[in-house]
Amino acid sequence: MKIQYDIEARRQIGEIFKYGKVKFGTQTALKYKEKLREKINTLKQNPLIGNIEWMLTDEEHEYRFLLVKPYKIIYSVKGDIIRIHLFWHIHRNPDILKDYPIGVCEEVPPYGNI
Repeated sequence: MKIQYDIEARRQIGEIFKYGKVKFGTQTALKYKEKLREKINTLKQNPLIGNIEWMLTDEEHEYRFLLVKPYKIIYSVKGDIIRIHLFWHIHRNPDILKDYPIGVCEEVPPYGNI
């Protein structure tokens, strides 16, 4: 299995790290970043482990999520590609999620620069 990140997901992970670094310190931000990496890596062994994200799923596309509080890692699986779309803060209004544009994908190594 191969992991790809939407450009928006890569931007979001950078913002999450910056915020965590300022709010909680570098060590805590790095630990959280590693937690996200580990969770994403589990998808390579079992890509359907996440729950279905019903706010995004339709007849053509199935979206799933993994929870690493306070974020949902929203992804999809097609063939041998696991595509990370978004990191969604669980305290945001869920109604916004259904209209959130799923963006352009950028192929990167499984751990990328996140």
